[in-house]
Amino acid sequence: MERQIDLLKKHARKNNLDVYHVYKDVASGLNAKRKNLWKLLRDARKGCFSQVLLTYKDRLTRFGYAYLQNYLTEFNVSVSYLHELDAKRPESEMVEDLVAIIHSFSGKLYRMRRSEKVSVGDTSVPQTLTS
Repeated sequence: MERQIDLLKKHARKNNLDVYHVYKDVASGLNAKRKNLWKLLRDARKGCFSQVLLTYKDRLTRFGYAYLQNYLTEFNVSVSYLHELDAKRPESEMVEDLVAIIHSFSGKLYRMRRSEKVSVGDTSVPQTLTS
């Protein structure tokens, strides 16, 4: 992530852009609880900046990019990115999306099991999840 930030800062300097803030979350693009994504949206609404610069467009969100881009446009904020994603066949893109979804949900499942294990006080075997 630090390499991406350095690359974006160099690009900003080269193009005489001021960097208002670096928003970064170490989380899946599927995670809706990313603190800095929400901070970015609040700051956009306040008019703190006029452009969001990304390395790749999927760094903002894995799904729903157009929604976020349209939302930011409402506050006169443009979104640009340095690199295009490689052109992929629709089938391979769908497989990657499904893998990302499975990865996200399995991470949630393990976190739920871990928190249930801690709350019960059992240090040997995670409890079964209940609906």
